[in-house]
Amino acid sequence: MNGRNLRDGYLGLGSYGTVGLELVLSILFGFLAGRWVDQKLGAGGWITLFGFGLGAVAGFRSVYRAAVRMRREAEAEDKPDRRDDERDDGDA
Repeated sequence: MNGRNLRDGYLGLGSYGTVGLELVLSILFGFLAGRWVDQKLGAGGWITLFGFGLGAVAGFRSVYRAAVRMRREAEAEDKPDRRDDERDDGDA
């Protein structure tokens, strides 16, 4: 593995290695914000539940967007390889 591939690997790890943390923090933030509002208004736990749900939706949306971005990057990296393979097949 050359230095460029290693660097690209670390950049990818840095970009996508935090996706799980982002999911957990989104859910936790939604839960805690809902709990805080619930305590202020005395809503009996409904706002806490709503905050948890909102945090979960935001977290999974973030995971989905990262997955789409990873797929696009992988396809962009594979495009030159596919062109090279097609040229090799055409020469035979």
